[in-house]
Amino acid sequence: MASVNISGSVSDSATGDLVRNAIVYFLEPDGKSTVTTTDALGHYSLAVLPGKTGCSLVVSQCDHLENRITNVATTGGAITQINISLQHLGSVTGILQVTNGTASKAVGGALVQIRSSVTGDVLAQQSTSPTGTYLFSGLEDGSYIVEWA
Repeated sequence: MASVNISGSVSDSATGDLVRNAIVYFLEPDGKSTVTTTDALGHYSLAVLPGKTGCSLVVSQCDHLENRITNVATTGGAITQINISLQHLGSVTGILQVTNGTASKAVGGALVQIRSSVTGDVLAQQSTSPTGTYLFSGLEDGSYIVEWA
């Protein structure tokens, strides 16, 4: 049985830049999957069996939010072009210091947490480095509150 080719490109939704090394999954309802990655130019190509319905195309990359396209169907002999954009994830970083008069001292080993300013939910927590630095990555666009104890 001849396969159907699904191909396209993956781009950053904010910049339009093509995204290399993104993982592209073609998921069938029965759990079978076909996987590839985008090339250096952000393009991908998958060969899948025809006659499939109710499938999904899922694309992820470490510093982008996953995108899922549902109800993808394959038809015999057709070449399907599906271009996908991913939302870039951000980060919050800083240095925890205590100031006494005019002198500042880094605080290492302090517990720092980040909360959503909308829901108040704690999203992550960590200890500062010996130099007082912290980094929360993989964050969606939004407002956050950083607290320390």
